[in-house]
Amino acid sequence: MTKSTILLTGATGALGSEVLPRLLAKGHRVFCLARGKDGRSPQERIDRITGGSTAAVAIEGDVCLPRCGIRDMDRSIMQGLVSRLVHGAASISFEKEEITYLTNVEGVKNALEVAEVLGVHDFNHISTAYIAGNARSFSENDLQRGQSLPNAYAHTKLTGETMVRTWALANPQRSFTVFRPSILVGREDGTTSDFNTYYGYMYPYYMNAEAVRRRVAAGKQLPNDISVNHDGVVHTPLVVRMSNESTLNLVTVDWVADMLSELLDIPSANKTYHLAHPKPTRVREVLDISLARLRVEGVRVVNTDIDELSARKRQSRLLAVLQERMDKIHLQYLPYVTAEPEFSMQNAHEALNGRYRDPPTIDKKLIHTLLDFAVERQWKSNGR
Repeated sequence: MTKSTILLTGATGALGSEVLPRLLAKGHRVFCLARGKDGRSPQERIDRITGGSTAAVAIEGDVCLPRCGIRDMDRSIMQGLVSRLVHGAASISFEKEEITYLTNVEGVKNALEVAEVLGVHDFNHISTAYIAGNARSFSENDLQRGQSLPNAYAHTKLTGETMVRTWALANPQRSFTVFRPSILVGREDGTTSDFNTYYGYMYPYYMNAEAVRRRVAAGKQLPNDISVNHDGVVHTPLVVRMSNESTLNLVTVDWVADMLSELLDIPSANKTYHLAHPKPTRVREVLDISLARLRVEGVRVVNTDIDELSARKRQSRLLAVLQERMDKIHLQYLPYVTAEPEFSMQNAHEALNGRYRDPPTIDKKLIHTLLDFAVERQWKSNGR
């Protein structure tokens, strides 16, 4: 494909910051929509990702504003140059519904408006495989199947996808590509710029275990149902609702960026591509490996209301406090750890052909690598 000039939103996000250098390496010129943050200008934030490449030009703006808040001067610079818009900006919050709607629905509307203003007919949208909701299986050609959606994030991403398709199909000159990654974790080497999704789920276990260790170090007594052994392993019989058989479709962010940047070499043709793991790991296995690495034991996995209530009744006051702290976060993830659709990837395989490769296996070694980095950084993002 001829090298193009691309307008990229979400360039400073976990996935966008991986995609951007790959686009530059392929010879594309990229205008990056970005805001100033923490005393750094938009261009300084982009330069931190690219090393100062002159092919990556920051455009100050915000997808939550009409026409993404792009100034007339910047619009005139891009006019006639940009041939593709890659929309990656999104909110992945499950609980802040107003922000999620503003970013994932109004943000799509504003990005589509920018495409119209710039005369861009090729719109590439990063969605999520989890618009599948409670469907048992979901193909790349599926969209509205009457599926029940678990949260505002999934609802808004489905709405955003629908808007993109409606926009493209309203004009025969327009075309779209939709990319649907599954759950992103860090890079294959364990590093990451953000600690969301899987990390957000595991953080309460780490936080609770550290609180117990500090309590012991301070000489405070523990109730009978909580203990810490000489190796620092914390026994906390917290109760977690989870399927023993369901899988958790985790994929490394660098693999998704690799495949996505390859797919961007293909002209848009109103296609959707799943970027999911063909052999996802059981969620229970992910949990067991993760807890062992965090030196936490005694967690009780239940899958019925009766078992959950029975286990909670026997908790000490301190354990109940730790349980409540964990529940505030875990309830948001409940749909993802109790059932999961199967995601077909026929379109992605056919389009990439020999360029496709399977993602890294989510095994004990990789999970350890991911968690070790999270512990080292205390779950704190790098603040791009």
